[in-house]
Amino acid sequence: MIVVFAFLFSVAVITPASINAQGDNYVTSIIDGNCTTTPDQDILFNDHVHKVGIPLFTRSATSTYYGDGIIYCVKAINQQSEEVGGHVNITKGGVGHTFVNIEMKSFVSHGIDFRISIYGK
Repeated sequence: MIVVFAFLFSVAVITPASINAQGDNYVTSIIDGNCTTTPDQDILFNDHVHKVGIPLFTRSATSTYYGDGIIYCVKAINQQSEEVGGHVNITKGGVGHTFVNIEMKSFVSHGIDFRISIYGK
């Protein structure tokens, strides 16, 4: 039993948290598209994703937006430090589309805390 636990713990620690099962690269925050001027009237979607950490586990969440406006800016800003905050990845849609799917994943034993803003016209 102890050997199995030690093996599982070592795999969780050694496996890079920045790559998911499909091999997609995650980053700590996303600012994608033309985000230099984002007026409040162009906001299509706001979300605050927060999950508390659980020892020896990773936490994950998905935020999805479907709408009519064409997206020109996607922001998924990590509210925690880079060392404990986790990673985020756009898996579907995004800039130039009318939808976006954003996946977030924590580091082992830590939570996630992201503010997501999507702008479009």
